[in-house]
Amino acid sequence: MELFKFDQDNLIYHRINKPMYLLKYIGITLGLCLTIGIFSSMQYFEKTKTELIKSEVVLNLVTNESFTKEKFFEEVERSNFAYPEIIKAQALIESQYFSSPVWKENNNALGMRLPQQRFTVAVGDNLGHAVYKTWKDCVKDRLIYEALYLNDLSKEQYYKYLDKVYARAGATAYSDLIKTIIKQRNL
Repeated sequence: MELFKFDQDNLIYHRINKPMYLLKYIGITLGLCLTIGIFSSMQYFEKTKTELIKSEVVLNLVTNESFTKEKFFEEVERSNFAYPEIIKAQALIESQYFSSPVWKENNNALGMRLPQQRFTVAVGDNLGHAVYKTWKDCVKDRLIYEALYLNDLSKEQYYKYLDKVYARAGATAYSDLIKTIIKQRNL
């Protein structure tokens, strides 16, 4: 058994809630990470980090499917998140309603940081946040993060986790803001 199952009809991976297979998934992702790292270092050896980020963002502008908030929300729904309404509200908060520099420069609507240890689809970091080739990659990376760390949390535990990890210094009501947005926007 695997952690994700590929849905051939919809061309998307769905998470399978089988925590005992997590170690197998981690081994596979580490192998992928090593392969991607070797390929990336060979392909971009002479480029600086800034040049790489700029080239990836330009590539995104040329090849990426056009973005709309509705397409983003549809992608979140298709991605089999445990609580898609929370992810959508977080995207609105973290991207400042899809207007922040981190969103515009990094294709990062969810405030994701560049991970140091786990597998990621991010291509670098900029403005203290992960950079993605496409906005869909940001959604994929959050799904990977959720599958590894938030897999079996109840909704209330999930909110508490977000208060602990995402809340700005001194802020204590991040989850309250998410709940308000969910209610106001009927997410």
